[in-house]
Amino acid sequence: MNIKRVKATFLALVVTLMSLGNLVNAAIIDTDEDSFIDTQTGLEWMDFGINNHQSFNEVSSQLGAGGEYEDWRLPSIDEVYTMWHNVAN
Repeated sequence: MNIKRVKATFLALVVTLMSLGNLVNAAIIDTDEDSFIDTQTGLEWMDFGINNHQSFNEVSSQLGAGGEYEDWRLPSIDEVYTMWHNVAN
């Protein structure tokens, strides 16, 4: 997988979600766990504000056992596109 493409996709997702504002609530449910759930797929997405000021590499390094973001994973490209589709529709 091309890391530059993953970074670009991740950044595009963040920008898209921030620009959609209130439209996000149509397909997204906020949780009390610093995350939100895509109601169409059932996937739980980390609230991106949690890792502000951290690089992609810093966040990635904390996804494993004992890390700050243990039990989380990065989405696949298809999962990101599916969420964008669900939010837009």
